[in-house]
Amino acid sequence: MKFLKIQNGISSRNILTASTFILGIIIIMPIIFIFVEIFSVRNFDFSSKLLDYFIPTFLLVVYTCIISIVLAVIPAWVITFQKIPWKNLFDILLILPLSIPGYIMAFTYADILGFNGSLDLLLQNYLNTKLSIDILSLEWLSFFLALSLYPYIYATTRIAFSLIGNTYFNLSNTLGLGETKTFLKIILPLSMPAILSGTLLVIMELLNEYGAVNYYGVKTFSVGIFKYWFSMDDKSSAIVFSAFLIILVLLLIFFLKMLKKNDEKIKYHIKSTTYIYKKNNLFKIPSYSFICLPIFFGLIIPLAFILKNVITNFLMYDWTQILHVFANTFLLAFITATIITIISFYVVSVKRHNNMRALKVLIAFLSSGYAIPGAVIGLSFMLILQYLNPSLNFLMGTIALLIYAYVFRFFAVSIFPLESSFKQQPLSFDILAKTLGLSITQTISKINFPLSKFAFASSFLLVFIDVFKELPLTLILRPFNYETLATQAYQYANEEMLSYSSVYSLCIIVVCSATIILSKSILKHKN
Repeated sequence: MKFLKIQNGISSRNILTASTFILGIIIIMPIIFIFVEIFSVRNFDFSSKLLDYFIPTFLLVVYTCIISIVLAVIPAWVITFQKIPWKNLFDILLILPLSIPGYIMAFTYADILGFNGSLDLLLQNYLNTKLSIDILSLEWLSFFLALSLYPYIYATTRIAFSLIGNTYFNLSNTLGLGETKTFLKIILPLSMPAILSGTLLVIMELLNEYGAVNYYGVKTFSVGIFKYWFSMDDKSSAIVFSAFLIILVLLLIFFLKMLKKNDEKIKYHIKSTTYIYKKNNLFKIPSYSFICLPIFFGLIIPLAFILKNVITNFLMYDWTQILHVFANTFLLAFITATIITIISFYVVSVKRHNNMRALKVLIAFLSSGYAIPGAVIGLSFMLILQYLNPSLNFLMGTIALLIYAYVFRFFAVSIFPLESSFKQQPLSFDILAKTLGLSITQTISKINFPLSKFAFASSFLLVFIDVFKELPLTLILRPFNYETLATQAYQYANEEMLSYSSVYSLCIIVVCSATIILSKSILKHKN
């Protein structure tokens, strides 16, 4: 009888592992086809086409990352190490610009600062002068995107700063170093892996961006993929761009892994308590300035302008259509987040009970999906349908295919909180469960899941936010005449109807802000 139980246990483990491998291969299969198709490409002009899109993409990434680091690191320093009132409120407000997608931030500032925009008309009416700046440029776009993306760096930097304890500050005081020198010579080098990790997330978001770069006329790879595939019917160029982006992203992920190894070495020396500098009135105004600038330009101005547009045009909106589009977006995000979170929990659970190296490699590959731009994923899904069987083209433009693409794109977003939660659960719990005669599925349902409920909720909310505001992937794979808040906001803005775009933008901002606050409160309750 005992032998039978062991055999059943082994059989159950093998079934779970096999099903995970099958699920993983199904999810990553479309990306494999990008590299299969690359061998069929002939007569591609690498010298002109690739460089035309590489240089603007590179410059956009460099400018945006530099501005994002400045907007994120200094406020994180002030919030962590300075004694200021309303610290928790400022901490939340510095995160909230993340609820404003980059394309909405760029559209809004184009309407405020552009030709005959709000500021231009104000200057004409009261000062009899015009605003003579070209707002639709790569440099300005970098600044606007940084206002939306800096919270990625702020969040990782804030965590890194909070882990640095009194030991380092006591040593710096002994050496006679002031606040500025301590920051530059000790705190910044210690936190560099975390800062660069956040910067890599910003780079991934920039490579995925389509709405803003297309509106501003910046030739990035995402724009190139859309242009060559849809406008010029040049499949070869679109495939080469996609393969180049995938290779670039994999190199970034490898670089991130190397940083994490260094980060572990640093954490060995870090204490858990946080040092707080004594109150200094001399730094009071600069401190508040560094905190308030990103909040003012990244949250208050765009939100106030969008609200003004909505109030002004309130009676002109078709609220029935808006509610219909809102329902489409909410249901799509809810269903997708549910599916992805369940799949992620299943995969992480199987990995815990069968720690095979091949399974780790598969999960690592699955986790790279978030880094791959939506335009590439959309293209790969169309290629696979054409390759398998032309009769499968009926799947194009279906909700099922769109959700399938979302699963690959946002699997990594869901799996990281769950993996973190599972790592905090002692393996002795599983051993005790086995001693009590519980099967693997019973252990997962009765022990692992209850201990991971906060991570499960957090995982769901993070995926919900990303799907709710996703644009390029939705534009490519959505069903005909199926609109979401993101597609409507983009289409109205692209047609220079920014007042109509504002109501859809406001819906995205309100829902994403509420979800971010809820997610933060869940994590706080968990801790």
